Amino acid sequence: MDHYPDSDKRDVLFFKEDSSSECLPPIYHLPDELLVELCTYCSANDGMAPLTLASVSRLFREVILSSPRVWQLIYLNDQWPTLSSSHAQADLWLTRSDPLPFDVVLNLQCSDALLSLLSPLLPSINRWRYCWISNAIEERYNLSSLILPGLIPALHHLNMVIQSLEDSDTSHQSPTFYFCGGYSQVPQHISMNVSCTTLPSVESLYPMGFTTLNINERSIDVHLQPDEILEFLNVCPMLEEFDYSGVLHDEVSTAKPQVIHLPHLRILSIRNTCFQRTMLSGLDAPALRELHLQNLNLDFELQRHSAIDEGDSDEEDPDYSRSPWSDHHTGMGLRKFITRSNPPLEVLDMELSDMRTKDFTWCFDRLSTLKRFRITGSDMSDRVIYLLKPVSLPPGNATSPQHMVQLRIPRLSALRLYSCQRLSGNAVVDAVGSRVRYTDEMTPDSTLENITLVDCTDFLPEHIMDLSKDLGSRLRIA
Repeated sequence: MDHYPDSDKRDVLFFKEDSSSECLPPIYHLPDELLVELCTYCSANDGMAPLTLASVSRLFREVILSSPRVWQLIYLNDQWPTLSSSHAQADLWLTRSDPLPFDVVLNLQCSDALLSLLSPLLPSINRWRYCWISNAIEERYNLSSLILPGLIPALHHLNMVIQSLEDSDTSHQSPTFYFCGGYSQVPQHISMNVSCTTLPSVESLYPMGFTTLNINERSIDVHLQPDEILEFLNVCPMLEEFDYSGVLHDEVSTAKPQVIHLPHLRILSIRNTCFQRTMLSGLDAPALRELHLQNLNLDFELQRHSAIDEGDSDEEDPDYSRSPWSDHHTGMGLRKFITRSNPPLEVLDMELSDMRTKDFTWCFDRLSTLKRFRITGSDMSDRVIYLLKPVSLPPGNATSPQHMVQLRIPRLSALRLYSCQRLSGNAVVDAVGSRVRYTDEMTPDSTLENITLVDCTDFLPEHIMDLSKDLGSRLRIA
């Protein structure tokens, strides 16, 4: 297409307004359909062509603004002056191309900008056709060919790896987009892998529809702060599963975090961090069903948390532990979380993650919906296992004959104890045996269905024989 001098443009506009068709350049005699084809061809080869063409004349502007096909290529570049200008462009192209599918071209000099640039487009991923990422990441996708017929694509899993630039290896980097699912009447899941040196700021992100989030720190030189993580969760309101794996170090957050409400969260995993108290204290997840805590025990002293809550003091109930400081943080974080969310927790899995006895007592008194409890590598004492034993209440404390016995965790059906070296076999036999005898008779629908003991050195053959009398095949020993 010819480019006219400014004077010629003014003449074109003048002629168009006066309807002097004989004086118009030949291109103005083309049918609108053919002019749309020309503009679409130009836009397919130049991401900014729609804006350029719209500035040529009133006719071109009308054609451009009325033709969604012209806006089907969305080009983004992390070298543009501001991220807000990129977002504004993405919003404009999304609106103008609606309801047609569109292609995404991303010129990326730094992989840290990937999620920020794409976030305006992710809610419309059902309209994506092709995606081409170049420079820092070299990838091409034909999304339309990967979606199974009859299925609607939907965001599912976001996997984020936090590492330093020195640790990154692009040759072994997982593909940014991958696909899973494909079941009848279920949206096909579209998932993402993102590698960066830090989490993008919440100001640079649009709300994202991921239902599963995994954040994995892999560098001892670069690690996140809990307030960063919690703020990031705030832009993922649809989360159902969250798995965080940090890096163990001797720093403890002293900042009071904002409380993040995640109404759909069902599964939470926190591992390899000393921030467990801050993170648990900053979450409101009233639908949580499963809580997994792993590798939280530390044998070095941590700073005291800035908040002072009921139960913080150790003076009234000193409790020996090889990890007293991390036990304190884990227990107080769990107290805060349960108090705020009152979740219908069914699974509590603690691996190398301990609490003080007073915290076990506090939690067991409130976990009325818990069905499965597993603890691994714990140095908890007999006092904890005795919490599972039925306790007869004084006559004056019972509201009715049926409530003359106190039973903590009344729905517990599976108990798994792995490498709990301080537990005595006698305590396990006494607590578990008396519990099973009571629940088998009084609440047979809510009794222990299996108990597993692995590598508990004080649980001897005679204890196995004694407990087998009550449990039979429900007892599993390794």
